[in-house]
Amino acid sequence: MIREVYLENVKSYSRQKIEFTEGINAIIGRNGAGKTTILEAIGFVLFDHLPYNISDFVRRGEKKAEIRVKFVSPLDEREYIAVRKIEGGKTTHYYIEDLELGRVASGVKDVTEWIKQHFKLEVSPREIFENAIGVSQGNIVSHFIAQPSVRREIFTPLLGIERYKKAYENAREIVRFYETKIHEIEREMSYLKAKIENKDRLISALSSSKKEIEELRKRREEFRKRREEIERRSDELIKLKEELESLRLRKSEILKEISFIAPEVEKLKSQIEEIEKLEMEIERLKDDYEKYLEAERKIKEKRETLEKISKKRDELIKISESCRAIEERIKEASDEAERIKKSLKELEGVEEFAKREEELKRELERLNSLENELAALENHLKSLKESYDEKREELLRIRKAEEKLGKVKGQIAKLANVKELYLKALDKRSKIKSRIAELQKQKEEAEKGLCPIIDESCDRIVEHAKNIEEEIKILLQKLEKLEEKTEKLEKALKVFEELEKEEKVLTNELKRKEALERSVKELEREIEKLKEELSKKREELEKRQMLEDELEKVSGSVQKLGEKRKLEERLREIEKTKEILEKELDEKKEELKNFEKIEKAYEELKRFLEKLEKVLEEKRESYERYILCQERVKEKERIEAELKQKVKRLKELETEKEKLEDSIKSIEKVYKEEELEELEKSLREINLELGKIEGKLGQLEKAVKDMEKELGDLKESEEKFEDLKKNMEEFRKKLEFVNLVREVLKEAIPQMIKAYTEAISAEANRIFCEIMDDYSWQIELSEDFGIKAKYMGREISFQQMSGGEQVVAALSVRLALLKFLSSAGVVFFDEPTQNMDEERRRNFARQITNIKGFRQIFVITHDDTFEEMVENVIRVRKENGVSIV
Repeated sequence: MIREVYLENVKSYSRQKIEFTEGINAIIGRNGAGKTTILEAIGFVLFDHLPYNISDFVRRGEKKAEIRVKFVSPLDEREYIAVRKIEGGKTTHYYIEDLELGRVASGVKDVTEWIKQHFKLEVSPREIFENAIGVSQGNIVSHFIAQPSVRREIFTPLLGIERYKKAYENAREIVRFYETKIHEIEREMSYLKAKIENKDRLISALSSSKKEIEELRKRREEFRKRREEIERRSDELIKLKEELESLRLRKSEILKEISFIAPEVEKLKSQIEEIEKLEMEIERLKDDYEKYLEAERKIKEKRETLEKISKKRDELIKISESCRAIEERIKEASDEAERIKKSLKELEGVEEFAKREEELKRELERLNSLENELAALENHLKSLKESYDEKREELLRIRKAEEKLGKVKGQIAKLANVKELYLKALDKRSKIKSRIAELQKQKEEAEKGLCPIIDESCDRIVEHAKNIEEEIKILLQKLEKLEEKTEKLEKALKVFEELEKEEKVLTNELKRKEALERSVKELEREIEKLKEELSKKREELEKRQMLEDELEKVSGSVQKLGEKRKLEERLREIEKTKEILEKELDEKKEELKNFEKIEKAYEELKRFLEKLEKVLEEKRESYERYILCQERVKEKERIEAELKQKVKRLKELETEKEKLEDSIKSIEKVYKEEELEELEKSLREINLELGKIEGKLGQLEKAVKDMEKELGDLKESEEKFEDLKKNMEEFRKKLEFVNLVREVLKEAIPQMIKAYTEAISAEANRIFCEIMDDYSWQIELSEDFGIKAKYMGREISFQQMSGGEQVVAALSVRLALLKFLSSAGVVFFDEPTQNMDEERRRNFARQITNIKGFRQIFVITHDDTFEEMVENVIRVRKENGVSIV
């Protein structure tokens, strides 16, 4: 059961929630109002069905859309919400959510499977919705007047027959598969048989190869022993050769090092002689060096003293300049103080005027505020009077309604039993029609004049036919009178229903009477109170002109008082500043008394420094030469140590050279180059021979391994041959079974269609007669899914039925079909009364409430007939292009 649908930016809907109830829900509105969009939204979310492009489902000018459907599952009776969100012409989110447990399915595949499980669907939800649950307006009848081949394409998938046809076709592929497998096995067995025949030849070749391998291994061992002896002697000679080369290399390195050290020794001796000469020169320059240092020390001391005196001198110069500036500021302050005193004299007595000005301004502000309050009170009074007048008028209208209600109740009492009489008349009319139909059938049989038992002519049967005709005439007369009575009762019932509605409206209005009376009295009291308050405030406002005249005389006094206070403050600041400046000036003049003494000391120091700098210049060259010589003399100790070390190293190298020459002569007596070359030649020949043997052995061993593997493969081939033989027998049995299944399916499919159509026909006929309120009809669904009909025993083709009869027949078949296909318990009728006259429409609306087996029925229509006869009415209208419920 569907609880509610929420649409956001879907076609002509902006944001709309639509609630549904159990039973019949009528969705009523003009063409184009947006009724069918609700059906399409449910089909799209629950059954993945949309008869056009997704992008066309989104409201024009919007990029996103969302649909939410709250429903009760027929499987577990739990509430779920199905959500589908659209953006960019495609579904972005699609899921089912349990209100307690959260998300239970997500994505088209999962949601479709979940819906199939919970609605107990055997086939695609999309096909069920398109052809049974939510058939669009144009397809209700059109499917049944299409060609038989088209009808089969529509209905066989719904009944699941397509699965059996598909199984029959798929079985053909299985037959081909088994036949192919048998052919492949036969071909492989033929190949294995030819392969097994080479086994004896392979065993003989393997034995011969193994003998040859044994002989080659013996020869390889002899060559390896000879090679080991040669390698041993060769290694001894190579070691002697390497030792000789190492000794010669070391001798060469020693000679090279001796040639490098000898010149360095001579160079170091020369440097020591040079340093000894510099030591004598240092003694000669020592006196000038010391005089230079003394002059440099004194210059440093005097410059520090001069810097201090100079700093003090500069400070005194700045103080002198500062004194002049202070004297100027004192003069300016005195002038400004005189001007302020003059202004203050002019402002004496302004305090009293300023105080009165502030008092007058506060009082006038209060009166201005009072004026605003007065305007607000007058507006409020006006509003209260308007409200009072409106409520008085409404009270008068309710009193008139009270009188009218008494009259309406009297009329309702007179018509109290009209509904019961109307229903009895309808029941009686239906019974008369059924009796007439029964008599018509009896009359047709009787008019033949044959006895139903012996099948011969009978006068009594003819007489009986006349009696039947007479009874039919009487019943037709009764029916005509009953039709007139029913029509009058129907009109009276309409009047009764209108009176009931009017009574309800009037009763609701009367409930407001007491509240209105209290409200009117309260308004009267409030208006009187407001008038008194207005009178008091107007009296106060009359004083304002007198206050304004007085304010004009003292206006500006507050500003002048402010100016006076600022001037007084400024005068105090000036006096204080002047006092500080005079004190500062006295202090600075005291400091300036030492200026001449400092100036004299400064000049004397400058002259003394000039003399010292002259001495420094005269001794500079001797000072710098002394420093240079000292630096060079400091290296004497290092050079002497280096000389001693190099002389010692030279002696060590000479000793090592003599020892090396003795060792070289000793090795040259034992080592012969020719013997080593001869041994290397023999070793190459042996390795070449061994390589040939190894190569041949490798080939033979690989061949033996391949032959052994091939023999193993042949054994496997023999086993495989036997396995293939067994497999072929199994495939032949399976092929025989599949062919048998195909024959069974071929014969069963027509029988299944027949069984389904008979069961659907029985249910469809029951529903059709209920809706038509006429049990003289008989309809059935043929095996090619066409609709056949009989009326009072006479066969009628579907095309011969009226438009209304065709719609009812098509809907009856689809309802019966839906009961067989799904446990959803939900069905939609889109404009079901199309092509029906007014009586048929009213009858269809009444009878639809009697349809059993469906928990919830939706009727989508522009016909108001349903409004009075269903549990829940949803009216859809369009305002400014937006659908509103």
